[in-house]
Amino acid sequence: MSNKLPQKMISGFPVSVLQLMDTGFYDSGFSNTTIRIMYEIYNNLGCTASSIAKTLKVHRTLVGRNIVNLEKEQYLTRTQCPDDERKLILHLTDKGKTYIETQMKDSSDAVAKKIASLNGIDRNKLMEAFSTIQTILK
Repeated sequence: MSNKLPQKMISGFPVSVLQLMDTGFYDSGFSNTTIRIMYEIYNNLGCTASSIAKTLKVHRTLVGRNIVNLEKEQYLTRTQCPDDERKLILHLTDKGKTYIETQMKDSSDAVAKKIASLNGIDRNKLMEAFSTIQTILK
């Protein structure tokens, strides 16, 4: 068994489990919810505020306030859905894409650093735990 975790096993795993949020890693000026909203828009082309609220299990009003602020700061735009004029489709601007890609890289680097600091036994335990999670979620 290799001592290196495949990146796909880490991606999307709640960062709080790895205690990165408590260590001040995310000192971006944005809340964790705002970053998660940007991440959802980045990974789900054509998503709406309602679909994000459902995915994140938060109130749509909270998502709406974040979207208004992100749009004001030019991190995202909204366009009308061609199939349903009542829906607004969310898109990250180039500024938003650059920001979230940087956050994802920094997060991956921090996770890799945290894992690298583990001894071999703990690293193997972590790999087994990720494997269990992956099996259960299939």
